[in-house]
Amino acid sequence: RVAAAALQLGISKENVVAFTKTMINFGEVTQEALGASSKQLVRFGELFHVPQTELDRLASTLVKLGFGLRTSSSEVLDMASKLGSMGKAAGMSVQQVLGFSGGLASVGIEAGRGGMAIGNMIADMSRAVAGGNEMLGLFAATAGMTSEKFSIAFKQNAMGALLAFFEGINQLQKRGGDVFGKRAQRLLRAA
Repeated sequence: RVAAAALQLGISKENVVAFTKTMINFGEVTQEALGASSKQLVRFGELFHVPQTELDRLASTLVKLGFGLRTSSSEVLDMASKLGSMGKAAGMSVQQVLGFSGGLASVGIEAGRGGMAIGNMIADMSRAVAGGNEMLGLFAATAGMTSEKFSIAFKQNAMGALLAFFEGINQLQKRGGDVFGKRAQRLLRAA
Protein backbone atom coordinates (compact mmCIF):
# COMPACT_ATOMS: atom_id res chain seq x y z
CA ARG A 1 0.00 0.00 0.00
CA VAL A 2 2.79 2.43 0.87
CA ALA A 3 4.63 1.68 -2.37
CA ALA A 4 1.46 2.16 -4.42
CA ALA A 5 0.81 5.46 -2.65
CA ALA A 6 4.41 6.52 -3.30
CA LEU A 7 3.94 6.04 -7.04
CA GLN A 8 0.70 8.04 -6.92
CA LEU A 9 2.55 10.83 -5.10
CA GLY A 10 5.11 11.02 -7.90
CA ILE A 11 7.99 9.14 -6.30
CA SER A 12 10.09 7.78 -9.16
CA LYS A 13 10.33 4.00 -9.60
CA GLU A 14 13.98 3.93 -8.56
CA ASN A 15 13.13 5.68 -5.26
CA VAL A 16 9.96 3.76 -4.35
CA VAL A 17 11.67 1.10 -2.24
CA ALA A 18 13.68 3.62 -0.22
CA PHE A 19 10.66 5.92 0.23
CA THR A 20 8.46 3.00 1.29
CA LYS A 21 11.02 1.92 3.88
CA THR A 22 11.35 5.51 5.14
CA MET A 23 7.61 5.97 5.55
CA ILE A 24 7.11 2.59 7.26
CA ASN A 25 9.93 3.42 9.68
CA PHE A 26 8.47 6.90 10.20
CA GLY A 27 5.06 5.41 10.97
CA GLU A 28 6.48 2.87 13.40
CA VAL A 29 8.58 5.39 15.29
CA THR A 30 5.96 8.13 15.43
CA GLN A 31 2.77 6.05 15.47
CA GLU A 32 1.49 8.33 12.70
CA ALA A 33 -0.89 7.40 9.89
CA LEU A 34 1.17 6.85 6.77
CA GLY A 35 -1.20 8.22 4.15
CA ALA A 36 -1.44 11.83 5.30
CA SER A 37 2.17 11.98 6.46
CA SER A 38 3.44 10.59 3.16
CA LYS A 39 1.51 13.13 1.15
CA GLN A 40 2.62 16.05 3.34
CA LEU A 41 6.25 14.91 3.35
CA VAL A 42 6.36 14.60 -0.44
CA ARG A 43 4.64 17.95 -1.02
CA PHE A 44 6.84 19.76 1.48
CA GLY A 45 9.92 18.17 -0.09
CA GLU A 46 8.80 19.23 -3.55
CA LEU A 47 8.18 22.80 -2.40
CA PHE A 48 11.78 23.08 -1.18
CA HIS A 49 13.24 20.95 -4.00
CA VAL A 50 14.39 18.24 -1.62
CA PRO A 51 15.57 15.35 -3.82
CA GLN A 52 13.50 12.18 -3.43
CA THR A 53 16.68 10.40 -2.35
CA GLU A 54 16.84 12.72 0.69
CA LEU A 55 13.27 12.39 1.94
CA ASP A 56 14.56 9.93 4.54
CA ARG A 57 16.66 12.74 6.03
CA LEU A 58 13.62 15.00 6.08
CA ALA A 59 11.59 12.31 7.88
CA SER A 60 14.44 11.75 10.34
CA THR A 61 14.61 15.49 11.05
CA LEU A 62 10.88 15.54 11.77
CA VAL A 63 11.25 12.64 14.21
CA LYS A 64 14.13 14.37 16.01
CA LEU A 65 12.23 17.66 16.21
CA GLY A 66 9.14 15.91 17.52
CA PHE A 67 11.01 14.08 20.25
CA GLY A 68 13.40 16.92 21.08
CA LEU A 69 10.67 19.54 21.38
CA ARG A 70 8.15 17.28 23.09
CA THR A 71 5.60 17.52 20.33
CA SER A 72 4.72 15.06 17.61
CA SER A 73 6.37 14.74 14.24
CA SER A 74 2.99 15.07 12.56
CA GLU A 75 2.33 18.38 14.36
CA VAL A 76 5.67 19.71 13.14
CA LEU A 77 4.95 18.48 9.60
CA ASP A 78 1.42 19.96 9.70
CA MET A 79 2.81 23.34 10.77
CA ALA A 80 5.64 23.19 8.21
CA SER A 81 3.09 22.40 5.52
CA LYS A 82 1.06 25.47 6.48
CA LEU A 83 4.09 27.78 6.68
CA GLY A 84 6.10 26.31 3.82
CA SER A 85 4.97 28.37 0.86
CA MET A 86 4.99 31.70 2.74
CA GLY A 87 8.32 30.87 4.35
CA LYS A 88 9.87 29.94 1.03
CA ALA A 89 8.49 33.07 -0.63
CA ALA A 90 10.10 35.13 2.15
CA GLY A 91 13.45 33.41 1.55
CA MET A 92 13.45 30.99 4.49
CA SER A 93 15.34 27.72 4.15
CA VAL A 94 13.83 24.29 4.72
CA GLN A 95 15.77 24.12 8.00
CA GLN A 96 14.36 27.45 9.18
CA VAL A 97 10.78 26.49 8.33
CA LEU A 98 11.13 23.11 10.07
CA GLY A 99 12.78 24.61 13.17
CA PHE A 100 10.24 27.42 13.40
CA SER A 101 7.38 24.95 12.87
CA GLY A 102 8.75 22.72 15.62
CA GLY A 103 8.96 25.63 18.01
CA LEU A 104 5.42 26.74 17.29
CA ALA A 105 4.04 23.21 17.62
CA SER A 106 5.90 22.67 20.88
CA VAL A 107 4.17 25.61 22.55
CA GLY A 108 0.77 24.32 21.53
CA ILE A 109 0.04 26.44 18.48
CA GLU A 110 -2.07 24.30 16.20
CA ALA A 111 -1.33 24.19 12.49
CA GLY A 112 -4.87 25.03 11.39
CA ARG A 113 -5.55 28.51 12.68
CA GLY A 114 -2.16 29.25 14.21
CA GLY A 115 -0.20 28.19 11.15
CA MET A 116 -2.49 30.17 8.90
CA ALA A 117 -2.17 33.27 11.10
CA ILE A 118 1.64 33.06 11.20
CA GLY A 119 1.74 32.38 7.45
CA ASN A 120 -0.43 35.45 6.85
CA MET A 121 1.85 37.53 9.06
CA ILE A 122 4.90 36.41 7.05
CA ALA A 123 3.02 37.35 3.87
CA ASP A 124 2.09 40.74 5.39
CA MET A 125 5.74 41.35 6.30
CA SER A 126 6.81 40.44 2.77
CA ARG A 127 4.27 42.85 1.27
CA ALA A 128 5.23 45.58 3.73
CA VAL A 129 8.92 45.21 2.88
CA ALA A 130 8.16 45.18 -0.85
CA GLY A 131 5.77 48.14 -0.71
CA GLY A 132 7.12 50.21 2.15
CA ASN A 133 3.61 50.81 3.53
CA GLU A 134 2.47 51.81 7.05
CA MET A 135 2.72 48.22 8.21
CA LEU A 136 6.47 48.27 7.56
CA GLY A 137 6.90 51.00 10.17
CA LEU A 138 4.82 49.04 12.67
CA PHE A 139 6.70 45.78 12.10
CA ALA A 140 10.01 47.63 12.30
CA ALA A 141 9.11 49.57 15.46
CA THR A 142 7.96 46.39 17.17
CA ALA A 143 11.25 44.70 16.20
CA GLY A 144 13.18 47.71 17.56
CA MET A 145 14.48 48.80 14.17
CA THR A 146 14.00 51.54 11.65
CA SER A 147 11.94 50.70 8.59
CA GLU A 148 15.07 50.66 6.46
CA LYS A 149 16.93 48.31 8.81
CA PHE A 150 13.93 45.99 9.10
CA SER A 151 13.61 45.86 5.29
CA ILE A 152 17.28 44.98 4.93
CA ALA A 153 17.08 42.43 7.74
CA PHE A 154 13.98 40.79 6.24
CA LYS A 155 15.50 40.62 2.76
CA GLN A 156 18.75 39.13 4.07
CA ASN A 157 17.26 36.81 6.71
CA ALA A 158 13.48 36.75 6.97
CA MET A 159 13.63 34.31 9.88
CA GLY A 160 15.90 36.65 11.84
CA ALA A 161 13.58 39.61 11.22
CA LEU A 162 10.57 37.54 12.25
CA LEU A 163 12.30 36.50 15.47
CA ALA A 164 13.24 40.14 16.17
CA PHE A 165 9.56 41.04 15.76
CA PHE A 166 8.51 38.32 18.23
CA GLU A 167 11.22 39.42 20.66
CA GLY A 168 9.89 42.98 20.38
CA ILE A 169 6.43 41.75 21.31
CA ASN A 170 7.93 39.82 24.22
CA GLN A 171 9.83 42.88 25.47
CA LEU A 172 6.76 45.08 25.15
CA GLN A 173 4.76 42.60 27.19
CA LYS A 174 7.51 42.35 29.86
CA ARG A 175 7.47 46.15 30.23
CA GLY A 176 3.74 45.98 30.83
CA GLY A 177 2.81 47.30 27.41
CA ASP A 178 -0.41 46.34 25.75
CA VAL A 179 0.53 44.02 22.90
CA PHE A 180 -3.10 44.15 21.79
CA GLY A 181 -3.33 47.93 21.98
CA LYS A 182 -3.26 50.66 19.35
CA ARG A 183 -0.24 49.29 17.48
CA ALA A 184 -1.84 45.86 17.08
CA GLN A 185 -5.13 47.45 16.06
CA ARG A 186 -3.37 49.47 13.35
CA LEU A 187 -1.64 46.30 12.12
CA LEU A 188 -4.97 44.49 11.95
CA ARG A 189 -6.67 47.38 10.12
CA ALA A 190 -3.81 47.62 7.63
CA ALA A 191 -3.92 43.86 7.00
